[in-house]
Amino acid sequence: MKSPKDRKAFFELFPKHGVGVEVGVFEGFNARDHLIPVCAPKQLYLVDSWGVIDEQDHGTDWKGVEANHPSGRGDLRYVSVKEMFANHIDVHILRSYSHAAATLFKDQSLDWVYVDANHEYKWVKRDIEAWLPKIKPGGFMGGHDYMEYRGFGVIHAVAECLVDKGHNLVAVSQNKHPDWLVQL
Repeated sequence: MKSPKDRKAFFELFPKHGVGVEVGVFEGFNARDHLIPVCAPKQLYLVDSWGVIDEQDHGTDWKGVEANHPSGRGDLRYVSVKEMFANHIDVHILRSYSHAAATLFKDQSLDWVYVDANHEYKWVKRDIEAWLPKIKPGGFMGGHDYMEYRGFGVIHAVAECLVDKGHNLVAVSQNKHPDWLVQL
């Protein structure tokens, strides 16, 4: 297994010039700073609800709590991301919950998916299960915050949904909030 020292080195493991999805965009910096310059995707889909998160249905990780804040930061972030990528004809912004957005893609149509949305176990599992069929054989699924922290369930969901089913964990980065990558 590879252990890239930083996020740039991590994203260099992704296929170049492919079709990819980032689930959980927040302010768009990962796409701007890593996905686009390092992966050079042919098409990049950015998926996030940027909106009110129903605690009962969608959990309350730190992004969810902030999105629910009455200041409307979710809407402001959405507008900011739209402006950030306004001149990128190869970037498509989908304001949607992850599982709903996944239904818009044909099975085996994506080269990679990067998951960085709600980090609670049941929601990471739901994201993995929704997007897994959409990735081509030999493609990649990765994500952020592969660590035990504040109720995160990323490690458990990756193990249960991917590694325990025979998919190869090819990398875990060494940065403070580790990224994970599985080849299908």
